[in-house]
Amino acid sequence: MPTILKVDALRFVIWPNDHSPAHVHVFSAEAEAKIELGEKGGYPRLVDNRRMSRVDLAKALKAVFEHRAMLMQKWSEIHG
Repeated sequence: MPTILKVDALRFVIWPNDHSPAHVHVFSAEAEAKIELGEKGGYPRLVDNRRMSRVDLAKALKAVFEHRAMLMQKWSEIHG
């Protein structure tokens, strides 16, 4: 699994064969969320939540916001 970032128990993944817009899949022990990276200077957007707690969702959204430039760079490297 192509893990791009780890924050606490959360893993942030960008799949090589995925679709636009730029986004990450975030995994915790038994949950997953999909978060769009958003525009530069903007905010990430939760697209899908599959059993992730509010606390973990808040951590995930904050991490995407804080690491957006690196995540966008990785998205561009993977998807062109």
